[in-house]
Amino acid sequence: MPPIDEKVRICLLYEYRLGSHAEVATFNLNRVFGVGSVSLFSVTYYYAKFRRGDVNLALKQKGKYSKVNPDIVRAMLKRDPTLTCREIAKVFGVNGTTISRLLKKMKKGEVLPKYKYK
Repeated sequence: MPPIDEKVRICLLYEYRLGSHAEVATFNLNRVFGVGSVSLFSVTYYYAKFRRGDVNLALKQKGKYSKVNPDIVRAMLKRDPTLTCREIAKVFGVNGTTISRLLKKMKKGEVLPKYKYK
C-alpha cells in the first residue's frame, strides 16, 4: 500500500468521525483529490485503525535504525585496516552487507584507510 498524502489522511479521519461508510469515504476522497488518490482497501485499513483508538496520522518509519556507529567503524579501520566486513559486523551484531554499505557511503564522503572488500 503506497503512502497516502497527509491531507487525505486528515480527511479520512474527518469522514470516519462523520460516520461515513468506507465506500462513501472512498468515493468522496477520490472526487476531491482525484481518482486513484485512495483505495477502498486503504480506507478500510485506516477505519480499523481509528476503531482501535489509534488516530495518529503520522506515517510509520520504515526500515530499522542502524546499530552501527560510523565513527567507531572508522576508528576500528584506522587501528587495523585489514579487518573484513564480517569481522566488523560481528562486533555490532549485524550482517556483513550492512557494514559494506556503510563503508561505501563513508568512502564517498571522505578518505578511508585502504580497505579490502571481502
